[in-house]
Amino acid sequence: MRKLFVTSGLVLCAACPAFADIAAGTSTADCVQSVLGSYTGPVSFSSVYRPAIGVISLDSGIYESASAVSPKYNTTTGGVTGASPSTIYSVYGVGIFTTQPTSQNVSDYTSASRTTSITIPSRDGYTFDGFYTQKFSGGSQMIENDGDIVYEGASTAISSDTNNAVWYAHWTVNTYSISYVLDYTGAPTWTNDTTHPTTATYDTAFNVVNPTRTGYTFNGWNITGMDTTTHYRGTTSSPSTSFSTDTASSVTDTYFKNLRATSGTVTFTATSASWTAKSDKTVTYNCGVVPAGATSAGNSVGGTAPTASSNPTYDSSYSLATTAGSCAGVTGYHFGGWRCDYNMADGSANTVTEQNTASTPNYASTFANNAWTVSATVSQYKVDANMTCTAIWVANTINLNWYEDTVANGATTPFTTGSCTYDTTFDLPTNYTQKNGYHYNGWTVR
Repeated sequence: MRKLFVTSGLVLCAACPAFADIAAGTSTADCVQSVLGSYTGPVSFSSVYRPAIGVISLDSGIYESASAVSPKYNTTTGGVTGASPSTIYSVYGVGIFTTQPTSQNVSDYTSASRTTSITIPSRDGYTFDGFYTQKFSGGSQMIENDGDIVYEGASTAISSDTNNAVWYAHWTVNTYSISYVLDYTGAPTWTNDTTHPTTATYDTAFNVVNPTRTGYTFNGWNITGMDTTTHYRGTTSSPSTSFSTDTASSVTDTYFKNLRATSGTVTFTATSASWTAKSDKTVTYNCGVVPAGATSAGNSVGGTAPTASSNPTYDSSYSLATTAGSCAGVTGYHFGGWRCDYNMADGSANTVTEQNTASTPNYASTFANNAWTVSATVSQYKVDANMTCTAIWVANTINLNWYEDTVANGATTPFTTGSCTYDTTFDLPTNYTQKNGYHYNGWTVR
């Protein structure tokens, strides 16, 4: 716009209080008699300019390429919150304003009336990098990532009234850390790999293979460190079930996405509540066979073996049967414990032998470090396999007392003692006292 200034105190154009505007590009103007008199002297015209004002749109959308026609998401979808205000005004050579200036003079645009920053946009899982003159990547930065306006470029970005502009938000995807805590003795240490990653990128799914533990069933993870953003889990490579809070020790899904929208650490913990000891293995008893050296050696011992009252629970106390039930037994032998056979996880056979010849046999055992030892009356059951226990028959021990005369004749103290095992030989003593008038003629067994 150009302005017509009155230099002589008279207004040439009708109905104008002080001056009349002549629009830029006008080729003619009406001239009438002054209402103040018959002044016909010279009138001077001078050009007055106002700076170019441009409208700048702040595009917070997400573009997938520099040539994309429209954004992938707008400010109401995709977790994007737009900048405030979404439109600003650039006064050429002066600065940025949040409302469109209406003054006609450069001198009216003061530094106090312009804005120095805006409220930046936000996007779930991404960091705002600033507004640029080009979408997707490249271009000059016009607004910094904290909302401050780069005046060196912004104040001269508009060259005319028609040179409006769009500035585009640029984003960087966030990453976060993942750690694992397997809270039991002998747990493996996981390093970064495709099944147990230690870092994750927002908007990208990742796989976590659930842990395994001999003798236990896994109930689920306790996940901590998540923020308040909606997260996703599932059992396929495209997690679809949303959850916003930690589900204590019950998350068994294997695929996850967006556990954090910002940087930080998410921790997967297998707590004590994450495990249930198995009790699906059985114990079966049988009466065994007649020992070698005994009559009918190798034959099965008749009768009925005891029945296990319950399945053992892994890592818990479990009592083996303390008697042979209704097994027929073997003459000269007593029940001496169980030989328990089971298959290891790799399919190889293993045998547990429990044998005790004491007068009060201890038939229980404890399993630790792949070995069984006698202890109390219960066993710490650590065999993740069905087990068959066969009765062991132990030859009786016979105590021997040797007298130099018969008890009927008043002998009260044996001159020597010994013992023997049933069905075995033993040596007779030779340290007896020779009796005058008699000769040795053997021993009487009572």
